[in-house]
Amino acid sequence: MNKLLERIGWLLVALVTVAFSLKNIIEPDVWWQLAAGDWMLKTHSVLTKDVLSFTFAGSIWINIKWGYELLIAMFVRLFSPELLPLIQALVSCMLVYILIKTSRLFLDKENRNSETVAILIGIILFLISSEYRMNTRPEMFSHLFTAAFIYILTKYSITESKQIYWLIPIQLFWANLHDGYVVGLVLTLMFMLVYWFRYMNGNKHLKPIQLSRVFLLLLIATCINPFGYHLLFKGFNIFNQIKETKYTTEFLDYSSYLFWTKESYISVCVFGLVFLVYTFRLFRSTSPELNWKYVVEVVQYEMILPILFIGAFMVLALMAYRNVIFLAIVCIPHFINIIVYLINKFKTTIIPKLQALMIGLYIVLFVGIVSQKYYEYTKSHNRFGLEVASINHPLATAQYLQSKGLEEGVFSDYLNSSFLMYYMQPIFKSYIDLRDYEIFTPDFFNDYATAVSSGENFMKIDSAYHFKAIALLTKQNSTLHQFLYNDSTFHLTHLDGVCAVYERGGNKSVIPYTKSNAFPQSALSNTINKVMNPLYKNYNEDEAIEWQRAAEYFLNVGDVNQAHFYIDKISMDANHQDIACELRGTYYLNLFKSDTSVASLGFLDSASNQFMASVKLNPKRSASYFGLGLINYNKQQYKSAIKYWESSLTNGDNNLQIHLYVADCFEKLAADGNTKANYQAEVEHLLEANRLNPNNPFIETDLGFTYARLRQCDKAIPYLLKIQNFEGLSKEDQDLAKQFLRDCQN
Repeated sequence: MNKLLERIGWLLVALVTVAFSLKNIIEPDVWWQLAAGDWMLKTHSVLTKDVLSFTFAGSIWINIKWGYELLIAMFVRLFSPELLPLIQALVSCMLVYILIKTSRLFLDKENRNSETVAILIGIILFLISSEYRMNTRPEMFSHLFTAAFIYILTKYSITESKQIYWLIPIQLFWANLHDGYVVGLVLTLMFMLVYWFRYMNGNKHLKPIQLSRVFLLLLIATCINPFGYHLLFKGFNIFNQIKETKYTTEFLDYSSYLFWTKESYISVCVFGLVFLVYTFRLFRSTSPELNWKYVVEVVQYEMILPILFIGAFMVLALMAYRNVIFLAIVCIPHFINIIVYLINKFKTTIIPKLQALMIGLYIVLFVGIVSQKYYEYTKSHNRFGLEVASINHPLATAQYLQSKGLEEGVFSDYLNSSFLMYYMQPIFKSYIDLRDYEIFTPDFFNDYATAVSSGENFMKIDSAYHFKAIALLTKQNSTLHQFLYNDSTFHLTHLDGVCAVYERGGNKSVIPYTKSNAFPQSALSNTINKVMNPLYKNYNEDEAIEWQRAAEYFLNVGDVNQAHFYIDKISMDANHQDIACELRGTYYLNLFKSDTSVASLGFLDSASNQFMASVKLNPKRSASYFGLGLINYNKQQYKSAIKYWESSLTNGDNNLQIHLYVADCFEKLAADGNTKANYQAEVEHLLEANRLNPNNPFIETDLGFTYARLRQCDKAIPYLLKIQNFEGLSKEDQDLAKQFLRDCQN
């Protein structure tokens, strides 16, 4: 490869890696981590007990990520929050560098030209399949250290390099930064066991004692932390958390269709190629026989360790969507090795063409990232640029609560509490937050899910805590918003693009909508954004989108007059007529629901006309497809309703209501024929609804009934047993549950 073009290739690798890392901060976890880090800086002590919530205050907190929290808190004191992705960019570049170094351990220097092209191919696949986890979270260090462990262990297997002892300080840092440190222990243990097996079966030149010494020192290094030897056991609890936690997409396993994204497909395909090639080489190099001699021969095979490693990481990846990046890390160096072999085997003359193609692809990808086109095309929530996305963080709500002195006794939901505890520290404490099972118990999570599912359930926990105010994301918990807006105990006192605030007492009055406040931006972040993209523009919320959020809120809570006021504002904007039509359609749907007369059918037709006009103007209007689904559902045209709701899911976010409606449609269709297929389709949507709203007794009732109708009693019985004492079931459903349970147990 031409030297100049080779350097251009490496520069583009670095630019694309940095571009993928410099994202708007949308992750809410960063705020509780900053709050914890600030607390440690102020008190000069490590957090070992919960001080951030009022529900679990004083409980033991084995805060493994304390080192990361301290690091980002110090960084923000020196700079500002929107610059945090610079840490991710540095770590990502180091990770890519280590992957390239690892791939070169398998390659000959004479293959320089094909090697460079293969690396460009492998790294672009790695970046596309892993950018979804380049989001400034502490797990970035687990990604980096996993790659470092694989590199050092692989190099040791080739040269028995003394660099093996570098694993010890890496493990020490790892155990104080992120709970993925257990990966380093498992990798070294696998490596050590293979070495001992080889040594015991004839390879006396190997040094398994040295590896055993290193492994012992790794265990000791893991214990050098504020929590001592407890971390040796705590790290393995992460696997139990993955099984239990299904509140977010990142914990979904391979059985969910949401797991199968472009990242999963790329990583699994790369794994498949590497695994097939290496196992083919294994069988070609050995003489398969079912005896001990063959087992020894297999373990002596030089590529058995890579096969074991990629197999183990495949299992890890299938357990949770967030682990897919680990599969890419372990497979990409071997994938590069295979690409080099293929290029040299078939036609080295294609190298110049591949070189030009790859440089072109990197340029297109870089431009796509910094111009936001890549994220638009992939329908990602991410956005390039060093900014704190105002629409994802309740800044205006925090400022309002602080101005009213409402920093204590506030109920905040699972997602918005982290920012509130950071902005109003140290006074504000959460009811629940994103620290998940590190603090809160599974039963508490279930109680929270039940509480926000209805006003009646919420008032039960209010009777225990007597909240002064409630801060809820407007895009979540629609049923609770409807209750609180129309309740006499709490009244809406603040509404912005992110949250609504309800205060106890006071008089009900019309509350003006507050526009989302822009997060302060540093000169350095603006400069970096402009260097990466001279045409870069900071994210400014369009005024019409602000009115849309206000209209959607009032439509949800049933105040059609207020909703109409904001719809009229949007209608005056010629650039957003698709949104105006969509909201008018929802407005007419609300009128239809509140009017029981025959004339209400006219509202249904008006709603249909508005939704159709909306999707004609913009075929990606998810909410318009949702509305068309509702209209067809009310007309008992269930197949058409399903078609529109599937379009809504395709063009928008995963929606609990849609899955429940579609499940109900399939149940109704089952009565007309093709019973088994329709019930099976119903189950799929109920399972997704159950993941989005765990432990909802009504969803679990439907799951139990549908599994029983399918005669899948092994799946039906757990649900039927769980709901048998649920008081919210009608007498008819209680009797049906008992009947299904008897049928399944006989």
